Amino acid sequence: MKKVMTGLSLLILSFCAVAFSCSYYWLNNSGEILGFFSRRETVIGVLFEGDRHDGSWNESLLSAFEEINDKNCRFVYVDFVHNGDGSFGTAVDKLVNRDNAEIIFSMGLSQPADIARVSAEHPGVKFYTGYGESELPNVCGVFVRLYQAQYQAGMLAAAESKSGDIAIVAPTPRPVINAAVNAFALGARKIRPEARVHVIWTNTLYDNAKVVAACEKVLAACPVDVVGQINQYREVLDICRRRGIKAIGACRDLRQEYGDVLLGTVIWRSDDFIRVLINDALEGRFSSDSRFAAIDENMRLVINGSVGEDNRSRIEDVGRQLRYTNRDVFYGPVRDRSGRVRIPAGQNISDQAIVSRMDWYVQGIVENDVPKAVRKTVN
Repeated sequence: MKKVMTGLSLLILSFCAVAFSCSYYWLNNSGEILGFFSRRETVIGVLFEGDRHDGSWNESLLSAFEEINDKNCRFVYVDFVHNGDGSFGTAVDKLVNRDNAEIIFSMGLSQPADIARVSAEHPGVKFYTGYGESELPNVCGVFVRLYQAQYQAGMLAAAESKSGDIAIVAPTPRPVINAAVNAFALGARKIRPEARVHVIWTNTLYDNAKVVAACEKVLAACPVDVVGQINQYREVLDICRRRGIKAIGACRDLRQEYGDVLLGTVIWRSDDFIRVLINDALEGRFSSDSRFAAIDENMRLVINGSVGEDNRSRIEDVGRQLRYTNRDVFYGPVRDRSGRVRIPAGQNISDQAIVSRMDWYVQGIVENDVPKAVRKTVN
């Protein structure tokens, strides 16, 4: 009997040791569910510049977070966090002090310039932001290589244009937006070397009246017959329909509503990418090194059935080259509008240059459409 009791005691002690080991692993790794223990809830704040239900960039991001469905993560969303008006700091303070947020995503196209101050005030919070290159220990710059799909969109626009004048609707200029604009123009000139690319700067993400006014001004003055978009607006598609011109959509596929207008759409699903970022933060692999999501099945140009097979095949071939070769869109030689070589022959541009230093524009972009704020830097 004594032997039986001793054996039973050892069995119980072994079970306790295993349970303790599992709990210790969980506490130190904040990772997967192990044994009888569940990871504690992690609050993740998500800041949007404008309305998260905008039918475009923000709603694409919102859909990605909603797809994650991790019962151990609770997402808190904050809309209308603008650049430079103090709302970023206020939103972060509330998320941290009220909601106990440990991870914050601020993925809008125009991020606050006070990110350094706010992140320093909350050193225990991990920030993922689209605001340039970061040297801050708790801030990681996160980017989507939309410029790769915009290169294909430029090819499609030029191939389907009859006038040779095409346009792209873009928000406030900054390096990653300039990269998308330049890529669109490079793609257009690959198909049609004489193509003229008019950039319709809206200087907003969410003011639809400004978007409409900017589009109407350019389209009334130029014989544009295809319009691309970086951030999608239904108002732009309505203008194109009314004027009888074609468009290329962005972020969300609206072919069911605008099949008569759209030639294609630059779509992207980022839930897999965001899930990796969250897991890295939870499992101790967070780094301030910039992270990029590249062109793949979740981020690509979808071409509509109305486009001819020859054009479709050529554009899709370029997409495969971008995925499987070391030649990116900005593979030299690439010249700016003054003829200066910006990227030497046989070289790719660096990621750091794309996210922080692209203040110039390639050949083919019409002079009058260059914003005054950066005009002196591009010639």
